Amino acid sequence: MAQHKWVGCPVKNFVGPFHSSVLFQCFTAALGVPVDRLVQAADSVSVCLSKGIGAPVGSIIVGSKSFIAKAKKLRKTLGGGMRQIGMLCAAALVGLQENVGKLESDHKKARVLADGLNEIKGVRVDARCVETNIIENCPPPPNIGK
Repeated sequence: MAQHKWVGCPVKNFVGPFHSSVLFQCFTAALGVPVDRLVQAADSVSVCLSKGIGAPVGSIIVGSKSFIAKAKKLRKTLGGGMRQIGMLCAAALVGLQENVGKLESDHKKARVLADGLNEIKGVRVDARCVETNIIENCPPPPNIGK
């Protein structure tokens, strides 16, 4: 699979392929770039619906008719597929329609959380690095030899 460096992504030195967390969190919510613009040059796109947008399970793929036909055949060959999946599909649809737009709010809440964590003794978070909903703990160096 081709690797692409995405200029302007808040995740430092990000190199693709990308998954739904990066697609929705970094590009769409953090940068305001529409998904269709991001994937227009791709041969195919796979999106996990349980990451970031809150669907309980599932993923979708988008590609040419021949790609989808091959993917369906491979899925059947490997025993994939679920029966009576309508309820889960409905949850995924709600996630796509309602939760993608809420991701920007998640980013703001992460910044507030990072600031709050910095008020706890022994916890350090570089709040300047919180650009999406990902917070990284920066523990103090160990007291070696003391």
